Formats: sequence, C-alpha cells, structure tokens
Amino acid sequence: LLASIKYDAFKLHKAIVTIMQHMAVCDLFISFNNCLSLVTLISERNNQGSFPCYFQSYARYYAYPASFYFTAALTTIKLLIVQYPINARLWTKIKAHIVCGIIWICSLTIPIALIVIDKDDVQFNYLQYYCIYSFSAEVWTIWRSVLGGLASVVPNIIVIVTTTWLIVKAVRVTNRAGDKIKWQGLMTVIATAVVYCLSVLPVGLFHILGKFIKDPMLYVQFWRVAHSTTNINVMANFYIYSLTVHGFREFLKQRAALIGRAICGIRGGEARISGVSGDKTPSTAGEKTTSTTAGENAVSTAGEQRSETEV
Repeated sequence: LLASIKYDAFKLHKAIVTIMQHMAVCDLFISFNNCLSLVTLISERNNQGSFPCYFQSYARYYAYPASFYFTAALTTIKLLIVQYPINARLWTKIKAHIVCGIIWICSLTIPIALIVIDKDDVQFNYLQYYCIYSFSAEVWTIWRSVLGGLASVVPNIIVIVTTTWLIVKAVRVTNRAGDKIKWQGLMTVIATAVVYCLSVLPVGLFHILGKFIKDPMLYVQFWRVAHSTTNINVMANFYIYSLTVHGFREFLKQRAALIGRAICGIRGGEARISGVSGDKTPSTAGEKTTSTTAGENAVSTAGEQRSETEV
C-alpha cells in the first residue's frame, strides 16, 4: 500500500494497481483475523458465545469471498485491457474503486444473511481450532449450496476462464504485433491467478473426495491442510509483486539500503563511544602510575634526608 500510494512504485495500469490496493487491504484484514484467532486461542478466550468467537466467524465469511472476487476482477479487467487496448484508458481509478466497492458491499451480504437467520449458530471447531458458523437452521439445507456457489465457485470459474483466455490472447498478440504487449503487468496478473487457483484447489478436492474418506484421522488432516492452504493466497502477493514488478523491487532495495545504513550508523556510533571510553581508561591508568612513581620518589628522598640527619 505504501509503495503504490505514496511512492508510485507500481508502473502498471491504474485500474490494476487500484484493485491490487483493495486486495492488500483485504489481505491485511484476513491476517488480523487470523492473528486474533491465534491470540484468543492461546489466552483461552476463544470460548463459544464470546465476542472474539463471533467476530472471527463472521469476518471470515466476509473477507474470503471478497478476496476471491478481487482476484476475479483483477483477471477480468486485465483481459479487457488486452482485448480492447484502445478502450484501456476508459478504465480509470474511479471506475476500479467503484468495482471494488461493489465487491465489498456484495460480500457483506453473506455475514448479514448468517446473522439474520441465526446469529447464535456459532461454535468452536476443533478440526481447525477456531469458531465457525454451523449452518444448523433448516433453511440452510438448500441455501447453503447456493451461498457456497456464489461465494467460491463463481469467482473460481471466472478466474480460470479469464486467466486461460488471457494467456491465449497474449500469445496471439505477441505473435501478431511483434512482442508489443506489456509483459510485466500480464505476468503479475497471471502469477496472482495461478497462486490463487493452487491455494483453493485443496478445498475443492476436499468437498469432492471428503465423503469417501473413512479414516477419521485422515479426514481431519485433509480438512486442516485444505483449509490452511487458502492462506497461501494471502501471503503470496507480496512475493509475486517482488518478482514481477520492477518498480516495486527497486522500492524494496532502496528501503533495505536505508535500513542497512541506519543499522550501520547505530553500530558505528556505538563503536565510537566504546573507542572514546577505551582511550580514557589507559590515560587514567597512566596518571595513576605517574602519581604512584612520584610518591615513591618523595618517600625515597625523605628517607635519605633522615639518614643524613642521623649521621
């Protein structure tokens, strides 16, 4: 967010950068919710019926669908830019913000529906060790599949179709126009979409194959691994941008160099302070030695004078 807003490190289409900013906000929200789950679990305050338990459950059903649709919007708008390059300027930052705002609002309808039907249908899940919505009401017999399809299946289909079409279209444009396509933005979008598909693939496999698993331990492990891999989509974007966006990579190098110089400056200051202290210590010791020698000479002279007086 800092690199794209303040320093303009992403030299990509403005609409693409705007969607990436909303994705970053969504990833921060998911990360905060995961950290909250961990803290409340360690402190044993993740009890059923507590506010953290309710917040984690409803926040999860809000943030993850929004994240899925942000990725779908990213691939779709990039496809439209490649497909219709003359109209690419029509995709302004304001229009991108409007699209993302619609995604935020539509995703909010999911937790609202859960609250309206049965707000207390939340319990602690020992498979994943956090609170989830149980869908115990009779109305969810049909509507749960509809809700799941809208929240995950639809954006997955959009991402797969648009990414495949984007790759095919990019290859055709390259062969026809002589490599005039902007590969930096294209590779960023494709890498983001591929990582997204890989992160949600285990969940899809679990819902298809889970009913055939008879071993309880294998079922539990499959469940945990499948749902944990969705966090790869949250963590991977930073590394994808570092590898594919030259401006962002240079921004990171500059910040790392500033931090390195600051650390070296602190260490250099400590070394100078220790050097000054070391210089003072020998001087003091020398002064003590000189004063001791002078005292010994004075005692020796006084002794000689007494001897002469006795003689």
